[in-house]
Amino acid sequence: MRFFGFGNNTTGCLVPGVEAVIAPTQLALSEGVERVVFHSWACTVAVAADGVLTAWGVQPLVDAINGARLSGVRHVIGLDTPLAFLLADGHVFRLASAGSKSGSAGPEVSNSAWDDVGVLDNGICLALRAGHGVVRFPSLSDLMHDLHAEPIPHPLLRAAVQIHTTESRALLATPGHTFELVFAFRDVHAGSAPSAARASLRLVEELEGMGAVRVRAGTGNRFAAVGESGQAWVLGKEVEAVDLVADEGDIDVALVGTGADFAVAVADTGLWVRGSNEFGQLGSDARGTAWRRLPFFDALDIVDVHCGRWSTIVSVR
Repeated sequence: MRFFGFGNNTTGCLVPGVEAVIAPTQLALSEGVERVVFHSWACTVAVAADGVLTAWGVQPLVDAINGARLSGVRHVIGLDTPLAFLLADGHVFRLASAGSKSGSAGPEVSNSAWDDVGVLDNGICLALRAGHGVVRFPSLSDLMHDLHAEPIPHPLLRAAVQIHTTESRALLATPGHTFELVFAFRDVHAGSAPSAARASLRLVEELEGMGAVRVRAGTGNRFAAVGESGQAWVLGKEVEAVDLVADEGDIDVALVGTGADFAVAVADTGLWVRGSNEFGQLGSDARGTAWRRLPFFDALDIVDVHCGRWSTIVSVR
């Protein structure tokens, strides 16, 4: 596996020594690194086949992660910084220096196992246990110790739900429907914690009838969604279709990633980009608002993309 990055690099989240990576540049990672599991403006985390983590970016954040060995990392919990890791057995692993309030100098493992976990910037934590539904916790610390759980009642949230969270938004994707969990933060009384906000479910009607939709959280309170038929959308303040057009006609989309002000789409024809290019987010010196193909990746087999707030890492086989 090889990894290429481009965009803002002020913190060294891509490569050392430069503030911006304008053109796609291969990352010099240790032999055996299997996949990138987290990328943000602050740092990047990759895992090797033997479970050893490699992290680079802001110090001392990455020092707490480098060299740790975890078995079966499913995904990293956190938006700009890695707060914890959801493991293959469903338990949540948290390094003490990543915000532990237990008073212990060592790492923490959650009391319970979960099928999916997500956390918002304000601390609210969502967790799924298949067959039982989705619950919310005031904080990740509460989840770790099974405290103050509040069920989110809905019959469709008891099975194969995927939780996707950004700064202050959460999407709950089921095989046939996608819901947004809407928090009434404006109704929270002065002095109360954000976790006191009431929550309600809103059906994302724009994605209805699209079958099983794959959702991916981005930054800037934006999500990306890809339907079974190759249609794709960016869900920000509005829902925008990802329309890739080449000489041969419309193009089916396989994967989309979103940063704060740009988006990246993967199709059979290669990698496409759109949005702001202030920090090289588009992998070239291009300007304009239309989707454009990045020729650098035309002959490469793209496996995955990870978009940070102003940068992207592309994994190729």
